[in-house]
Amino acid sequence: MKYDERFNAEGYCDPTAFEAIRNIELEEQTANRRAGLLLRIFHDILTLAGFVSLLPLKVRERKTGRVYQDKQEKKDERREK
Repeated sequence: MKYDERFNAEGYCDPTAFEAIRNIELEEQTANRRAGLLLRIFHDILTLAGFVSLLPLKVRERKTGRVYQDKQEKKDERREK
């Protein structure tokens, strides 16, 4: 967050709005880290079990409804017949 964001459009210090915006940004960062960790753990479990994800995994956070999608590329695309 930039220092200039502590001030409103008229140039006056606005700590209430600054704190509110900062808290929202921190919550978003935390949710992004949690979703990324969840997707990495899921892929690790699949790998340990000998499986590969064929489709990108999508998860939705219950609290916000935001959807996170797996961005890992397929490492093993061999198909057994």
